[in-house]
Amino acid sequence: MARFLLISGALGIVILGYYLGNLYKFGELDKLSAVVHKEPTQVTIDPALVSLDNQQQAGWRLYLVVDTTANACTQVLDHYTSVYNRLAGTPKIQAALRLVTLPYNTDNKEHVGKWLAHRSFVTAFLGTEESLEKLTADLGILPLGNRWCKDTQATAALVDKEGYTRALIPFEEPATMAMNLRTIIQTFD
Repeated sequence: MARFLLISGALGIVILGYYLGNLYKFGELDKLSAVVHKEPTQVTIDPALVSLDNQQQAGWRLYLVVDTTANACTQVLDHYTSVYNRLAGTPKIQAALRLVTLPYNTDNKEHVGKWLAHRSFVTAFLGTEESLEKLTADLGILPLGNRWCKDTQATAALVDKEGYTRALIPFEEPATMAMNLRTIIQTFD
């Protein structure tokens, strides 16, 4: 009987520890300003979309709608560069994350390549407006009107290594955005 109680107690402690560990781990997500998807959906990339660097499925991806002719979008790209730089304290996460821009205004590889200005962590998917609209609708970042890269329009969608949407990352201070990204990726990676 004593052996049964001892084994039951040990098993109870393991189960309680597992429960509390998961509660603590996922409880942090509720404190973020990002919108974390409770039930992620798989994103399908239209084969008609062409990746600027042929790394469509490499690591975690942060999708952002842009217009390469809008000055505001260049400023947003600089802002996301600051976010990326703030991830330097966690080099594994920084190395696994790519910013994927979705330029609606052009599918010219040379033009977009120059606009990205040799930022190694940034790429672009180029294609028709129809294929971009399908992807941005699936991601929850479909652009509204011509309000390109305004604070309310610069939200990015975070997709994990397996191609599931994990969160919407609102446009905020770089430190806050980096903390959101770090917490989400550490939780689900």
